[in-house]
Amino acid sequence: MAGESAVSSVMATLGTGSGIDIKKLAEDLTNVERVPAEERLNSRIEQETAQLSAYSVLKFNVEDLISKFSALDDVSEILSSGASSTDTSKVKVSGTSGSAIEGAHSLSVSSLATQQINISNSYSSQTVSLNGGSGFNLNVTDSSGTVTSVAVADGNDTPAGIVAAINTSALDISASLLTIDTSSNESRIVLSGSSGSASSFVVSSTLSDSDLGFHDAGNGNRSRAVVCIRSS
Repeated sequence: MAGESAVSSVMATLGTGSGIDIKKLAEDLTNVERVPAEERLNSRIEQETAQLSAYSVLKFNVEDLISKFSALDDVSEILSSGASSTDTSKVKVSGTSGSAIEGAHSLSVSSLATQQINISNSYSSQTVSLNGGSGFNLNVTDSSGTVTSVAVADGNDTPAGIVAAINTSALDISASLLTIDTSSNESRIVLSGSSGSASSFVVSSTLSDSDLGFHDAGNGNRSRAVVCIRSS
């Protein structure tokens, strides 16, 4: 208490008739210590704030990168490929596979698709009944998906009757009978389309053996005509 009284006495003495602003002097002396300390503190706060902002940005970018890699968690996804055509009216790409080189490729048709030829199952004779004497329908679907129905009349449910019905229809398909062995009457029906992939066709019927073997690989059939295309 004695020290404080002495200070107070000195301050009072200085203030009495000295013309010195004791309050201002005290504030200035205090600011000498306070202002630099505040500036250092504020500078530290700004640095810490900047670091926190930088860490937040880094955290966001890392999390975004992790999510991108998580989406590529399958080899098939990483190696997936795609292709498109500049003129889908001529060439349309429906799927890609294999190891095609990335880039632009030109295609040239080296030959048109050969005519589609389909062979039926073997029948014991050209006149054997296939539906107990009842008529039935043959449905022929062309490359555009259009279905044409060909009626086989009652009593004509035979290989010969099928050939006659197809040849008298408006289909661009010809039918004929092929004798398997000259020593027997075993026969097959042969259907022939026009050349070009647009002339491909699929045959079905209302019989229990719906395609009559026309699309069985065991009879040497393929489902579509084939066109030869060369890439460069």
